[in-house]
Amino acid sequence: MNSSQNNLDEKPVIYLTGFGPFGGYKVNASDAAVSLVEKTNLAHELGVELVCETLEVDYCSARKILPQRWTQLKPKLVVHVGVAGHASKLTLEEQAGNDGYTCLDIKHTCPQDHCCIPGGKDILMTNLPLKDVARDINQNVSLQLKCELSQDPGKYLCSFVYYTSLNQDASRSIFIHVPPLEVCSAEITAKALAQAIRLLYRTVQVADATTNIVSAQESVNGNTRPVENDCVNNPRLIDTERNTSFQEQEEGPAGTATSRVLPTSNDAKPAGEIGDGALEMSKLNLTGD
Repeated sequence: MNSSQNNLDEKPVIYLTGFGPFGGYKVNASDAAVSLVEKTNLAHELGVELVCETLEVDYCSARKILPQRWTQLKPKLVVHVGVAGHASKLTLEEQAGNDGYTCLDIKHTCPQDHCCIPGGKDILMTNLPLKDVARDINQNVSLQLKCELSQDPGKYLCSFVYYTSLNQDASRSIFIHVPPLEVCSAEITAKALAQAIRLLYRTVQVADATTNIVSAQESVNGNTRPVENDCVNNPRLIDTERNTSFQEQEEGPAGTATSRVLPTSNDAKPAGEIGDGALEMSKLNLTGD
């Protein structure tokens, strides 16, 4: 990790990723949008460290890098972004599956076991209130891109990456599909993406604050039961979170958008082997990362 990230431990971190080129996408709309968001004052507005990274469309790389980023950055929010050829809206993905990864990546490999996490649950779902976020985006007249929900992120790197992060923390992870550049400009997409990040981060802030209050109350009462993820398990807390207004707040302390190039430990071991698959990407009609 380079010197521009010396104070990652001083500010909350939002980890934002796009994908590099693959298939017919020489310029990936997800990476173009992420690059523009990185150049805005969003980090300053939210008082966070915005760490942006371009992920290769490569199973082995994703399987190795993402757990490292969770450990290194301890992010408050992780937002993965990918392009979907059929998309015409900002699409918030609600879930990801663990198996069925037979499509070859840019290195012509796929997981040997065709799954993301051996022994993992078939499906993992985010605990973030995506309906509320979509509603607020659709009601925002300044945005030119509408928003929708989806439960089908595909069976390629988008879903693979999403499942990997959901397995780390489903209360802080989201995958967003964006339209191709020929459907929607990077500028329009980036504006809607920034608003989604803004809303999602404020949701996480509310959840964390509520958890801290509950923890303090239980400590005073002599109950030391761990309360991590109480906002997920307690319906009352979920209601409190979802009823919170998403109106824009005043700017917080200065934040920073950091370099998109992050190190990878050579000692990291992937959760499973990557091998040749039965399908060639050139023979597939891939519509997203």
